[in-house]
Amino acid sequence: MFSEIEISARQRLIRIQRMGLEALYAITATKRCMERASGGYHFCIIGTGFYRFDGATLTLLGTMTSSDTRCTLVIDDNGNVLISDGLDAYYWNGSTLTLLAFPTNVGPVAFLAGYGIYPVPDSGRFYVTGLNALNTVDPLDFATAESNPDPLVRIFTDHNELWLFGTRSTEVWSLSGAADFPFTPYTNAQMERGCRAPFSVASEDNTLFWLGDDDIVYRADGYRPSRVSTHPIERQITGIPEAARALADAFFYTHDGHKFYTLRFPGY
Repeated sequence: MFSEIEISARQRLIRIQRMGLEALYAITATKRCMERASGGYHFCIIGTGFYRFDGATLTLLGTMTSSDTRCTLVIDDNGNVLISDGLDAYYWNGSTLTLLAFPTNVGPVAFLAGYGIYPVPDSGRFYVTGLNALNTVDPLDFATAESNPDPLVRIFTDHNELWLFGTRSTEVWSLSGAADFPFTPYTNAQMERGCRAPFSVASEDNTLFWLGDDDIVYRADGYRPSRVSTHPIERQITGIPEAARALADAFFYTHDGHKFYTLRFPGY
C-alpha cells in the first residue's frame, strides 16, 4: 500500500494498493543478470548459461565457468557483449563466448562512449578497455578514485558521466577524450557517502538512487546525496543481516504515475 492525498471538495488521505509483478517466464536455475539489447530482446545469464531472450524463448549462446555469483554485462554499438561475474570477464562477438585474460580480476562492468569500464575488486583502481574493443585492456589503462582511499564497489554511467561508488565515498568523472586516459575527475563532485550494495544503484527520473553505506536510500540531487527513505523503511533495512544487505539489488517500475524504487534482499 502507499498513501496519496486526494484533492476534491476537501482533502483526504487515501491508501492505494501497489500493483504486483507478473511472472513472464519460469526459470529454475539462478538468475544472475539481464540487460535489454536493441532488436526487442534481452541478454540473460542464468546459471552457467548466456542466453538471448525474445519474450517467449531462451536461446543458449554460450556457457561460463561460474554458476551463482551476480553478473553484469554491457553491450557496445556493434552488439558485442562484455560480461563480468565479479572475478572473470567474458566476451561475446555475435557468435562465440570467450573467457578473457584481463590484467586483474574484474568487478561490475559499465559502458560509456565506446569504452568498457570496471573496478578491481577490493581496491580503488579501475580499468578501461580499448575504444570500441571491449575484449582488450592495456595493463596501463587504469586510474584510481582520488577523494577517499576506500575500495570501489560499483561504477555506473549516467548523463555521460562515470559515478564511482566506494564503500565510504562517491565521486564523478567525465569523458575527456585524452589519449593517455579518456576520463578525468570533476573537481567539485565528491560526496562523503558511499554505497552499501553495488547492485542497489539504479537510474530513474534523470538521476541515480542507491543504498548508502549508512543503510539510508539516497537520490542524487546534482552532486549531493539526498535522503529519500523513511525511518520505518530504514528499520526494515537494518533488520536484515549486514552480509545480506550488501547483496541487495534494485529496480524501478512506474504505476499510475508513481515511480517505485524497489530493493530486493536475496533470502529475505
